Amino acid sequence: MGKQDMKKYNMDYVRISKSPCMNEIGKKKYGFDYDKALLEYKYFVGEKMSRKEWKKLKDCKKCNSYFEWEKSVMNENKEKTKIQLTEFEHYLDNKISMLKPQKNVYTILCSAFLGAIATYLCDHINHFFNLENDYQFTLFIVIIIIFPFLIIFAVWIMCKVMLPLWSTNTESTFLNEYRKIIKRMLDK
Repeated sequence: MGKQDMKKYNMDYVRISKSPCMNEIGKKKYGFDYDKALLEYKYFVGEKMSRKEWKKLKDCKKCNSYFEWEKSVMNENKEKTKIQLTEFEHYLDNKISMLKPQKNVYTILCSAFLGAIATYLCDHINHFFNLENDYQFTLFIVIIIIFPFLIIFAVWIMCKVMLPLWSTNTESTFLNEYRKIIKRMLDK
């Protein structure tokens, strides 16, 4: 094996992060396109999707009932042997376990950010309360107008950033439902 061949061989096994690697394993080993399957599920359950997701949905099957979706999942996996289905079930278990730590991290980050914002605002309110009587108008403007605006703005930014991250509930439900279908196929 030459130097170039060894480099290419090693690059096939370099993992940048777990999630893209797992998605690639799903595509190569099981023929499971996670993003496409999740889009189909989001459409079926009526989940809010971005414009980018709607554009990708043109290439996907659109199921309107659970029975249709279950049937399409079974059709996609009917050629697999029991061993392949068992391996695929373990793959889905691994994907489910990857979502659980994210929820804990997001909760910690949210509480830390909200605490930091509240501390910052409280420190500055104390500073403005220490102003002399000459600055009553400034104090009024700061307390009545600026601080509520800052609080609303900070909460709005946090919601915009964190809401897409909290959507793991749809993903975990999707993976659990998919796993149930595979389990039923194994039990037959």
